Amino acid sequence: MAVSTTTSSTLLAKLEQINWCYSISTTLLGVDTNLLVKFIVEENAYAIMLTDFSSTYFECLIGNKIEESFNRYNNKSRRLTYQQILQYIAELLQDLKATNNLSFEKIETDCHTTRINVKASKMFNKQKFDWRFYIISTEPQIFLKHFSLPVWRGLMHYYQLNQLSQDSFLNDQMNPQDNNAHNNHVNEDFNLVPLMIEDSKLKDVFR
Repeated sequence: MAVSTTTSSTLLAKLEQINWCYSISTTLLGVDTNLLVKFIVEENAYAIMLTDFSSTYFECLIGNKIEESFNRYNNKSRRLTYQQILQYIAELLQDLKATNNLSFEKIETDCHTTRINVKASKMFNKQKFDWRFYIISTEPQIFLKHFSLPVWRGLMHYYQLNQLSQDSFLNDQMNPQDNNAHNNHVNEDFNLVPLMIEDSKLKDVFR
C-alpha cells in the first residue's frame, strides 16, 4: 500500500463538506436519543461522525489499522482484500439501520470525553461481516462547524423562503399577470421546506 497523506484532520475537513445522511433512533444511557450520521470512505481510510444535537462524535481509521480491526472483529480464517473490507464498511455505513444486530452503547471515558460504541454486522456473500465503531466526542468548535452553523444556515434559508413567499403573495394581489411565473418558482421552492426536516431530506437542510 502506498504511503498516504490522509490524516484525521484531512478527513474531518472533508466531512465538513458532507451533508448529514440519515438519522437513527436508539437509547443511550437509558435516554431515547436521535442520532444523525454522516461518513466518508476513501481508498485507504474511512471516517464517521454522529451528533445527538448537543455534541458531535468522530472516528476514523487509516491504512493498516483497518485490516487490523477486521482481523480483530472477524473470524481469523476469513480472508478479504483491503478494498473488499472498505467496500463492506461503506455498505454498512450507507444505512446502519439495515444491518443486523445493530447496537449502541454510550460510555463516559473521563470527565471530558464520551464515547459511543456501535456494533454492526451484515451478511455479504453468505458470510457475516462484523464491525465496531468507537466514536469519540469532539471539541465544541467541531460541533459548531458540523452542526450549529449548518443548522443556522438552514433556518435562515427557511426564513428567506418564507419572506419571499409572503412578498410574492402581496405582489401577486397587486400585479397578478406580471408575477405568475415568478410566484410559481418561489412557491415550488417554499413547498419543499417542510420536506427538509424529514430524515430523507436532511441533506437539504444541513449543507
